[in-house]
Amino acid sequence: MKRSLSEQETNVSGPQLRYFVWGFFILGMLLLIADWYLRFARYAWHEPLLIQPPRAAPALVADRPPFATNRVASTVGGDLTALLAIPAVVDRFAEARPGFDRITDREGYMNRPYDRDAPIDAVVVGDSFMVAGSLDTQFASQLADVTGKIIVNRARMGRGPLLPLFRYLESEWFQQQPPRYLVWGFAEREIGGEFFERSRWRVRRLMEAVATEVDGAEPVARDVERPRGRVDWSRLGPERLQRSLPDSSFWAQSSQWGWNRLRYWVFCQLHPWILASTRDVIDGPMLFYSYHIETLAWTEEERNAPLVADVIAELNDFLVQRDVTLIVLTVPEKEQVYRAYLPQAAWSGAEALPPSVLWDL
Repeated sequence: MKRSLSEQETNVSGPQLRYFVWGFFILGMLLLIADWYLRFARYAWHEPLLIQPPRAAPALVADRPPFATNRVASTVGGDLTALLAIPAVVDRFAEARPGFDRITDREGYMNRPYDRDAPIDAVVVGDSFMVAGSLDTQFASQLADVTGKIIVNRARMGRGPLLPLFRYLESEWFQQQPPRYLVWGFAEREIGGEFFERSRWRVRRLMEAVATEVDGAEPVARDVERPRGRVDWSRLGPERLQRSLPDSSFWAQSSQWGWNRLRYWVFCQLHPWILASTRDVIDGPMLFYSYHIETLAWTEEERNAPLVADVIAELNDFLVQRDVTLIVLTVPEKEQVYRAYLPQAAWSGAEALPPSVLWDL
């Protein structure tokens, strides 16, 4: 009797185990599919892989007003405190940011109202550093207040320094009505030969377009061709995937959210990507981003300042033919300015950070 019951239990446990394994496998596949769907739909992980010009500006609606105004609510903190998202830490490090009226033109750029048909003195291009803040504190507005000139913003947040530049230079507005000055700003972490090398072909293309408009002008020789294909295969390398895949994973981000809190409350440690200043900076403590510190430690080969300067010089040659004066504004990192306040762990065992690349450039 006991033997028959044991055999019966074994026979029942076999199918149950298979059902459990299959159920666990199907659940895992569904979670994996959902994660990859969100990686494309929410985080747009694939966009940096594609080598293509930026999307053209959307067609303007005839009845759309030249400028639109909406209210931006007041906030507390910035990107780093948002990454931590721990109230006790936010209270120590975050700064209050008052609300303001945000005015955008038809293309969606934050600008004070201006006459589109009037001559433009200067246009500002770049990324977050050039457009961060309120309508009155962004760089274009401050430059207009100091000079009394008509300054138009064409910078975009989160797009890097090169895409907003080419999007403006390839627009019909620039072709029809170039400004007197073009102010191009970018941060120290964006000064790298790899970034500028990939964009050199677009400068050459702009130069060739100008050459075809001038009678008797010889086309500009292109010793650097546009990369073949539509995929930047270098972004699929192990080191880049190691960074990009977790950053674009919903489940990884969700688990990181919980682990951040557990790490802080149990081990009294902040996010591994964030470092706190060793003492107060100006009016209080300050947070630093580890990736920015890593870029400050790039080698001369990674920086390749001569190549960066060559690309800027070629861009300047193109603008000179359009009677536009190029002004390059290089922005030091917060981690560079306050390097004396960085903890010793910031440079991972190295003796010290190298000098700033801005002087060499």
